[in-house]
Amino acid sequence: MVLSPPHRVPGAAPGVIRAAIYCRISLDRMGDRVKVADQEKLCREVAARRGWTVAGVYPDNSRSAWQRNRKRPQWDAMLEAVDRGEIDAIVVYHGDRLIRQPWDLELLIRLADQRGIRLASPTGERDLDNADDRFVLRIEAAQACRESDNTSRRVKRAHERQAEAGISPSSRRPYGWEDDGRTVRPAERDVADEAADRVIAGEPWSRVARDLTQRGLLTSTGAAWTNTTLKRMLLRPRNVGLMGTAAAPRLDQAGTWEPLLDRERWELLRRIASGRAEPYAHRTNAPSHLLSGIATCVPCASSLRAGGTVARRNSGRKQSTQTYVCVNPSCTGRAHIAMHHLENYVIGAVLRRLSDPRLAQALTAAPKTDAGRRLVVLEARRDQAVEEFTDDPDMPPAALKKMLRKINEQIAAVQAEIEANRTRHILTDYVGLTPDGWEALSLDQQRAIVRATVTVAVRPTGRSTGRRFDPARVDVRPVEIDI
Repeated sequence: MVLSPPHRVPGAAPGVIRAAIYCRISLDRMGDRVKVADQEKLCREVAARRGWTVAGVYPDNSRSAWQRNRKRPQWDAMLEAVDRGEIDAIVVYHGDRLIRQPWDLELLIRLADQRGIRLASPTGERDLDNADDRFVLRIEAAQACRESDNTSRRVKRAHERQAEAGISPSSRRPYGWEDDGRTVRPAERDVADEAADRVIAGEPWSRVARDLTQRGLLTSTGAAWTNTTLKRMLLRPRNVGLMGTAAAPRLDQAGTWEPLLDRERWELLRRIASGRAEPYAHRTNAPSHLLSGIATCVPCASSLRAGGTVARRNSGRKQSTQTYVCVNPSCTGRAHIAMHHLENYVIGAVLRRLSDPRLAQALTAAPKTDAGRRLVVLEARRDQAVEEFTDDPDMPPAALKKMLRKINEQIAAVQAEIEANRTRHILTDYVGLTPDGWEALSLDQQRAIVRATVTVAVRPTGRSTGRRFDPARVDVRPVEIDI
């Protein structure tokens, strides 16, 4: 084959062909898994035999080339270098490492028309300036595209067969289980238990993730935990023996492996993550004071917020006191109170409540709820009702609507029970909490404990009390704990 000479750019040395090496390995377990480093070595040998100078190496590790929306950063960088006239040829381990879709080839052909580049691999060489080579490359690209589609179809069907058998497909070891994906790894189950309990108790996902990483407790791939990876791990349906993903759990299809968490806590984690457990939802504008949004104003029942400081003179010295205030403009009383006085008073009430032997006895004696099991049954019944309606053309839509309304009401009641039982999860680890132990807790944990143990209401200042702290103005009542 006679190769047409590549176009030269100003400043390039005559006779020198500058080659880029492109390496890629995808996540496809059914294809060639020659490592990127090995691909580069073979490509350098190809360039050396042709007398080409290697101008750059562009590796895309674990990148699929057949999906249109999949990004290949180094591929893009290499094309930019070609467009700038810095590359005369591309060396690749195999054609399907470079081109898996026809649009990739057409993009290269467009650049070849402008710059003129060659393609080489251990299996041969092509010249994009040559019409016959373009024809062959287009056929090879179409074949690669077809093979990608066939591989996708085979993988999808394999996943469907696994799902039918109750086996969850996974390309890597799932956190909490051994390599077989079925046997629980006790040490990682303990970490998942701890993380779940801490999130339920009020800690932000990001803080829990950061603490696990600092303690050397890493993900199944050895990476540091992040807010995203911790959520993804704890919210997996696999944790409770279900198929599907966190976004689309298959509540009607159980797996064949040992669960990692109980269904009740998993449901509660899902509601916390979605913000539906509103009193416990973590927001970016989370309160920075203990009783903000918890304490209420007696006249209007609005939540008190941290207010400004009140300056006054005492014995010639100016003092400033931060306050909690009612911000409801239509309130007739507008309760306000010194922040440190109210917080100390409430903390004392909370610690007394946690030291009450009756609370400890009730928490210890509380039977394990079956709300999670009942929720599974109800959701399966709802799905079955829809399926039967689809299969029975004689069933009137009104009958299905009535049935679904009743089932959805029952599901809502069980979900509310699960949220209510969050109190038990919060308080169990804090029975007998000491003042020193309280100070060691994060603000999120402290606020969660306050919500679970007491309600706080503040009355407006009376003429007889003036600015003095009067406990009679503060109504602290224990929360009735239904356990």
